[in-house]
Amino acid sequence: MRTPRIFTTFLALLALTGLELAVVRLPAAPETRAARVTALVGLAMLKATLVLAFFMELKGGSRGLRRIALLPIFIAPPVAVVFMLEAAYRASQR
Repeated sequence: MRTPRIFTTFLALLALTGLELAVVRLPAAPETRAARVTALVGLAMLKATLVLAFFMELKGGSRGLRRIALLPIFIAPPVAVVFMLEAAYRASQR
């Protein structure tokens, strides 16, 4: 029963990698850079969540362990948004 779950997770990771490659190959216009970076970071975080949940057995772990392991996944996006907004503000002040 364990092998199909690992195979399914592997296929999901492979599909997400394909999406990342598709995002990278989009036309590189300066105004779409932030959207591309945000999409790539989101896909990377989704892949990290899959690895944590299935390969590191957090899905069956205790509630506290899951919270500790997944906390960075929920803290990183707001921090990244603040950094991007600050960079945009500084660029507009030049």
